[in-house]
Amino acid sequence: NWTYCIFQLILLRTRNLLSYQIYGGSVYCSLVFKAVNEVLTSEIAKDLYQRLRSYIGEEIFFQTVLMNFCLRDKLCNDSLRYIDWSVQNPPKTLAEDDFLLSRKKIFLFCCKLNFVKSSVLIRCFEYSW
Repeated sequence: NWTYCIFQLILLRTRNLLSYQIYGGSVYCSLVFKAVNEVLTSEIAKDLYQRLRSYIGEEIFFQTVLMNFCLRDKLCNDSLRYIDWSVQNPPKTLAEDDFLLSRKKIFLFCCKLNFVKSSVLIRCFEYSW
């Protein structure tokens, strides 16, 4: 929710001024070892963690640390996940009818599957590879 992200940014700015740019985005991400190491050990990560320790900042923490890192040009602004948020209690448990929708773009992951409801979809994915 971008409204919540903006609210967090306002809270961050009311404390000491930041020496780095704030970024936001999806909570879902895949990280290589070098990125994980940066998130765990960098000064920006430590500072941001201290600022956010009483707030939920998962929409800005990883993005801010990694976009202020030297590998920022190698980041892909796409989670490569197929997630359907359009239902009343998201995310939607995917079924066979989601197969064609998921093929319109390249996805490496999907969320949320159920062994019973999604069994045909899982078989469609298996055979499409």
